[in-house]
Amino acid sequence: PQCAACRKGMGECGKYVEECKEKAETKKKKYAKKKQREAVKKQQIITEFCELYKNLPETNEGRRLIITKDGDEIIINRDFFSEVINKNQYVNSSMMKKLYAEIINLAQWFKDATKGTPEAGIHHKETFDVYTKDINNEDQVICKVINRPFGKFAYSMIIVKKKKSKITNPSSV
Repeated sequence: PQCAACRKGMGECGKYVEECKEKAETKKKKYAKKKQREAVKKQQIITEFCELYKNLPETNEGRRLIITKDGDEIIINRDFFSEVINKNQYVNSSMMKKLYAEIINLAQWFKDATKGTPEAGIHHKETFDVYTKDINNEDQVICKVINRPFGKFAYSMIIVKKKKSKITNPSSV
């Protein structure tokens, strides 16, 4: 079999095949190490999330934190933390770190967040109140609160890159 270099007409196959194999194996090893480091960082963040849950106040209904926002009582419990981990498992560790920094003080986050238009649930029959907060010029944190008959529960929180405006010169509008 010809190597990539030979297919491009850059040499004789016997000379380049071994070099190509070595380069490919080196790239695979570097990629595997990078993925391993990323997995370790994520696991550390998940452990920190678990510690946050353990520090929630103990009530008759279990560990939970109740935050009041615009007259609504929003309950944060274990389900919230597991959803946050599940919804953010594919984000890189630096984005998870930013999200974790916001979650550390949820009461303050909800004070600063803006309530948006309610959304119908895709997998749930209940509706969701959507809260957003810009954390810098590039990222936005979105929290969905599910409206259940027995209360409002923080359901999930994700971090996304803000969409850039297509308008380059606002004065031209």
